[in-house]
Formats: sequence, structure tokens, C-alpha cells
Amino acid sequence: AYEKSLAAWALAAPGGSRQMAVVLGNYAAFLAADGTVEEAEPMTRRALEMAEAQFGKGHAETLRNVALLARIHLAQGKG
Repeated sequence: AYEKSLAAWALAAPGGSRQMAVVLGNYAAFLAADGTVEEAEPMTRRALEMAEAQFGKGHAETLRNVALLARIHLAQGKG
């Protein structure tokens, strides 16, 4: 159900929004903590892309997604 809501929201705001960047990042963090890193990685990349566009590269929300992506890569053995 959550994925369908995100998909509908993405259609409504194709370029993303600040709220969507945060929600995507939160959901990706949940997936990563739950051990589903393969599913979390593309969502984190999208959240990072959106956060950079909405907040800027040095913003805490953007950096949170950078750190999450690094943790996901470590969990996948890419680190």
C-alpha cells in the first residue's frame, strides 16, 4: 500500500518536493534497517536526487541520504 501511495505522489509531483524527498528517504531507511537493501538502494538514490534538487548538496537531509546510501553499499559488500 505504501508503494502505491508513493507512486501516486510521484505522478502528482514529477520533479519531487521537499516532503517527498523526506518521505522517500525515511522509507528507504526503514527498508535498509529491515534488511531489504536491494529494494532500498534505488529508493535512496531517488531520495538523494530529490533532496539535492530541493534542499541543495550541503543540506542535512541530502547528507542523510548520502550516509544511508553508503550504509547500503557496505551492507551489499560494495564498500
